[in-house]
Amino acid sequence: MENCYQVLLQYALRLIARKRYTERELNKKLVAKKVGDINDIASVIARLKELKYVDDGSFATDYISTRTKISPRGKQMLKMELRMKGVSHSFIADAIEKANIDEESLAKKVITKYEKRYVGLEKHKKKEKIMRLLISKGFKPDTIYKILDKC
Repeated sequence: MENCYQVLLQYALRLIARKRYTERELNKKLVAKKVGDINDIASVIARLKELKYVDDGSFATDYISTRTKISPRGKQMLKMELRMKGVSHSFIADAIEKANIDEESLAKKVITKYEKRYVGLEKHKKKEKIMRLLISKGFKPDTIYKILDKC
């Protein structure tokens, strides 16, 4: 029994050393390892939370911060991505509130990144493509219309 706990703990530490995981993602990885039982897995996750190696709240905050800098997304898309990773709604709401996201400036960043694709298109075609792009990136319709009015 103790041996399974140690094996799972070492495996979890190796995983965490390479990349951050949410509690749910780590739980899935440990279950897939097929070592020990549910109690061993729960003990490992509890120990990692105690050591602050697994913290969904800080994960959500860091994820949003990184995502807005590297690959901008709208609030809706960020919420969806975090939900898919297993982060609770309360942590997501707190992280979004802390991030103080300005969707309009993020949408402008996305457009400047992709504007080379739309050179030479008619104005209405260009707006249509920009609209689809921003929708796919999770921006709200009112933000999209504000941006399109300025194009």
